[in-house]
Amino acid sequence: MATNLLDECLAGYTAQGDACPFYHSSDSWLAWTAGQALNARGSVTPTQCKKSRGYSVKMQTAGADFTFRAVGKMLDQFELVRR
Repeated sequence: MATNLLDECLAGYTAQGDACPFYHSSDSWLAWTAGQALNARGSVTPTQCKKSRGYSVKMQTAGADFTFRAVGKMLDQFELVRR
């Protein structure tokens, strides 16, 4: 069953220069970082955010669906893909 991470995603979406309060590589960290990436892209507020396989989350907005992945050995590179 997928974990609902909407609260963490919204916190990242609305954060303005704040440091992430969650442990690096945790599901909450991933959702918070995904929210920041969605905001930086100029997308509308997420309405759903769920854990997916590996280091990825699936997000839904009023206008589109996105997949966000953390990649690289140190999980320091990110991909935001519109589905």
